[in-house]
Amino acid sequence: MTVPSATDRPTRTVDLTYAFELLQRDPEWMPKLGIYLLIWVIPILGWLVVMGWLSYAARRAVARLTPVFPPPTADLTTLLDYAEQGLKAFVTSLVWSLPAMALTLAVVGCLYFALIASVMSAAFGADSTNGLSFVMIPVFICGGVVVMAMLAVLNALLSLPAAAATLRAELSGQLGRGFDFQQVMAMVRLVLRDWVLNLVLLALATVVTVLFANALPILGIFVATFVIALTRVFAVVSVYEKYLAAGGEPVPLGPMEPRTSTPAR
Repeated sequence: MTVPSATDRPTRTVDLTYAFELLQRDPEWMPKLGIYLLIWVIPILGWLVVMGWLSYAARRAVARLTPVFPPPTADLTTLLDYAEQGLKAFVTSLVWSLPAMALTLAVVGCLYFALIASVMSAAFGADSTNGLSFVMIPVFICGGVVVMAMLAVLNALLSLPAAAATLRAELSGQLGRGFDFQQVMAMVRLVLRDWVLNLVLLALATVVTVLFANALPILGIFVATFVIALTRVFAVVSVYEKYLAAGGEPVPLGPMEPRTSTPAR
């Protein structure tokens, strides 16, 4: 599939509403969203199916095909293909997120044991050091807050290549594209400001969406996470549009149509 050249593409800003803009152009958007929202409620397998469905939609959006969102289907072959595509995106995101996870666990673990040691020292230490130990506890807590804030910023920076790698896997349908370290980092560097803006806006949107989800008991969390997943994919696609407009190397797009058990005519 040939990707339109940068000169043929409008320069989009980072756009959290891009998914909903595309939905408005689809006369069948309501049944599509309704059915895939029901699939999203199914743990694990349902999530993978929807992630794969969104991967195909992202490719079609980049290739300027309509309708962007593939229609609902009961074809088992197609659903399994969606699940396979979703699994590739999930594995890519997970592997790229491992450094941030390991760093978080290490820092939180060290802070936890340091706090326990301070409390134990204050409670059972020698009388001459009790006063000093109790004074150190609030100092430790304040220091811990600063360390956690620094950790949050560092994790945010580590999440940028994870987002770019996941997008590459979604657009290409290939794990290898998501683990091409040089290309992933080049994608991040070329439009770094847009990746950072996308991260901040998605974080804010997630907070707002989760707050609204509290108004819908039980199902609220599914609706919220579905909306976040939908928004995330096309917000990242809008960053990719900026990347192409800046002269970035296009990602070879994977199949536009999922596999099906119905023979081609």
